[in-house]
Amino acid sequence: MDMFRLNHEHLLKGVNLSFQRYLSRQVKWDRRLIGLFGAKGVGKTTLLLQYIKSTYGDSHEALYSIPSGRLAFVIDRFCHQLNM
Repeated sequence: MDMFRLNHEHLLKGVNLSFQRYLSRQVKWDRRLIGLFGAKGVGKTTLLLQYIKSTYGDSHEALYSIPSGRLAFVIDRFCHQLNM
């Protein structure tokens, strides 16, 4: 878990809160599951990291981690089935 926490902290250090996309006000952050879809480089990760940083700061209540291995495959298949 330390590796995930270190990566999370490293990513948050690079997050700038001075500009936030309009979409951040439209996402229903209180939902149990949120899916963000889009092309590479459009700001999906930045949007999530900005929300985490502005809402939780340096607390350990949130953790950003990217899926890998089997989970990434399942997510990819799910999106493919939905024609996304």
